Amino acid sequence: MNDDGDRPQGSKRVKSAGGAMEGGMEESNGTEDEYDQLDSSPPRQLLSKPPTHGALRASKPTHRKKGVASRTAAAKSQASLPTAVPVWFMKVSGMLQSLDGNAAWTRLIKVWSVFEDQERYIKTKKLTATDRPEAILEWMKRHRSPTWRPSLTKTFGKSFMTWWLNLQPKWRVVDGKFVSGQSGDFSVLKRSGGNGFLVVLIGLFYWHLDLGLKEEEEEWLRIVEDCIAIIEGFLHK
Repeated sequence: MNDDGDRPQGSKRVKSAGGAMEGGMEESNGTEDEYDQLDSSPPRQLLSKPPTHGALRASKPTHRKKGVASRTAAAKSQASLPTAVPVWFMKVSGMLQSLDGNAAWTRLIKVWSVFEDQERYIKTKKLTATDRPEAILEWMKRHRSPTWRPSLTKTFGKSFMTWWLNLQPKWRVVDGKFVSGQSGDFSVLKRSGGNGFLVVLIGLFYWHLDLGLKEEEEEWLRIVEDCIAIIEGFLHK
């Protein structure tokens, strides 16, 4: 009898692969970049396109063409699988949808959702933070909590409009005001992921909570419709 006891002869021991999870979360120093790293990066469950180079290295003999074609088709089919919806998207979607009863707002959430799916929820460059309402940074500091609400003092709309003007492409700003209803290059606003156009929607969400006079509500609705037109221009036709 060997030292394996009653284990059948010829069977092999399998050494389990072990390994501790690398690192813990570093203590935040309160910078916006760290909040982005904590909450904005796509989760591990996101599907990625499987490599297809293996299917494309088939040899040239004609009797193998059928097999090569089937493997290539299978690879393409896997690459076209829908991207798993990340956690951050589901959380903020619920938050935004809690503001209901407005058809334009509902439309905005819908086209933004299509845009994020089209871009596979990938984090891109940030929108400028120049003159951005402080409440948006506070939201980020709270790891983009869907339940947190800022203390508002009927001045949020003015702050938002100043920031919105800074976000516009230069060609759209005339005499210190942005011109709506024009088509042009909006690539500076084409930003997906947790730091992208979502941040504008968060600003509009908080602004709606702080609406005052009817004139301000009309201004809010004008920006909502403007955002719809801009995002629709990003969608693949």
